[in-house]
Amino acid sequence: MENELKTALRAVKTALQTRSSSETDGIRAELEALLVGATRRLPESVDIGDGIKMDDTPVTQGMWAEVLDLPPPTDGQNKPVTKVSWYQATAFCNVRSQRDGYAPVYLFTDSSGETLTDHRVACGEVHDDIRVYESQDSDGYRLPTSEEWERAARDGGSPDEELQFYGPASEIAVFSVSEVTDVATKKPTSQGIHDLWGLVWEWTGRTR
Repeated sequence: MENELKTALRAVKTALQTRSSSETDGIRAELEALLVGATRRLPESVDIGDGIKMDDTPVTQGMWAEVLDLPPPTDGQNKPVTKVSWYQATAFCNVRSQRDGYAPVYLFTDSSGETLTDHRVACGEVHDDIRVYESQDSDGYRLPTSEEWERAARDGGSPDEELQFYGPASEIAVFSVSEVTDVATKKPTSQGIHDLWGLVWEWTGRTR
């Protein structure tokens, strides 16, 4: 990536000196795309036990845009995506599964029984009367159940104990901020998962 950026920078410098404004605009757009990719944080998969894996951060705005083939955000690449319904979250899981070669977990239908495409639901083009069916056999991405989320948030604590922070609140969670901050700015669990406490609300799935 570093070599690509250097090459793009040299190309822009040459274009500014020798090319028309339309050609220069195209090269600038290419450079901006490279810079966006270079600064976006990619999620890592963490095993929380029993072979269940979870991303180490909430889904970022940059990842949301990439998976759904939307224009990348001009600001907030590494901020968590917000204002997303439960239906959009499950549809996003399906689109990501298809992109990565896995079998989608969720099936969406409307009140008449017509199957809805994942992308339409994830992009908010369908709002009412959505019914969701979940496959128990698919190997694609899905929302964690509340029990799985709690297991990760406990960081090894017993399920019989009251759910508590795994460290000082100021070190592990983002609270009382005027705007959403980037993911992974606080101390993770011992398994390496960030932002289970604070920052944003997170959707969970149904009990499996």
